[in-house]
Amino acid sequence: MDNGPGKYDHICQVAREMAGITEPLRDHQAACVIIFNGNKGSGFSVQGDPRSLLEIAGALETVAVKIREGIALHVFTDTGTKQ
Repeated sequence: MDNGPGKYDHICQVAREMAGITEPLRDHQAACVIIFNGNKGSGFSVQGDPRSLLEIAGALETVAVKIREGIALHVFTDTGTKQ
């Protein structure tokens, strides 16, 4: 993973500031933006305290599991609800 501004860093900065995460960053504060097929292609940007990186990775893993569960429920049941 490259260190430095990403192609969507400006959007991540706006999100971070709107969430009240301003510099200097405190422990475990971060913002993460993921864009698919945007005007600059696909990419992501992370801004935050370096100690927050493992928390971000854990959150993304949780999101992935929930997306997969939701897709499985929608695809393999008639109603899309848990049986």
